Amino acid sequence: MPCPARKSQAQAQVTASNEVTISYGVEHIEALEHIVPPIVTKKEEEKEMVVNLWADFHKNGPKQSFITRVPFRTSNEAIKTIMSLKEYTTMQTVELATKAVTVVTRKATKKGVDLLKKAELDNKTLQAKVRQLELENAFLSSAKAKVEENGAQLKLDLKQSQANFVKRKKNLKVAYQKISGDIPNIPSNDDEDKSNEGIPAADGHDV
Repeated sequence: MPCPARKSQAQAQVTASNEVTISYGVEHIEALEHIVPPIVTKKEEEKEMVVNLWADFHKNGPKQSFITRVPFRTSNEAIKTIMSLKEYTTMQTVELATKAVTVVTRKATKKGVDLLKKAELDNKTLQAKVRQLELENAFLSSAKAKVEENGAQLKLDLKQSQANFVKRKKNLKVAYQKISGDIPNIPSNDDEDKSNEGIPAADGHDV
C-alpha cells in the first residue's frame, strides 16, 4: 500500500472496466512501486487489461499532460522507463510540432504572398488585354462607320448616274427623232434603176 507521505502523490482507482488509473507527478514515479493491482476475476484477466498513466510536467512551457496505455501487469521498472521516454517524446513532439507549425505558417504566408503577386500580375495582364480589345473595338467601330458612310455615298452616286443615264438617253432619242424628221426622202439605187427603164440611151439602145 502507498505510504502516507506519498498517498497524495500517487493514487490508484479501480474503474468499472477493471482499468487502473494512476495519477502522479513525473518527479514521483517511484510511488508506482507501492501500488497494489486490483483483484479481478479469471474472466476479466482474459481481457486486455490496461493501465492509464497520467503525468504532468513543466519544462519551459505551460503545464501539459499525457496518457499511456500498457498491459495490466507491466512491471514498475518498465512503467518508469516508459514514463521517462514518454516525457522525452512528448517534449520533443511539442518542439517538433511548434517548429512544424512555424514552417507551415511561413510556407502558407509565402504562398499567399506569391499568389497575391501572381493575382496582381494576372490582373495587370488582363487589364492590358482589355485595353487592347477596347482599342481594337474602337478602330473596328470607326472603320465600320466609314465603310457605311462610303456605302451610302456609293448608293447616292449610283442613283445619280442612273438618273443621268436615263436623262441622256431620253435627250438622244429626242434628238434622233428631230434629225430623222429634217432629212428628205432620198430614193435608193434600186428605185432609180426602175425609174430609168424604157428610156432610150444616147446610143439608141434601151437602158
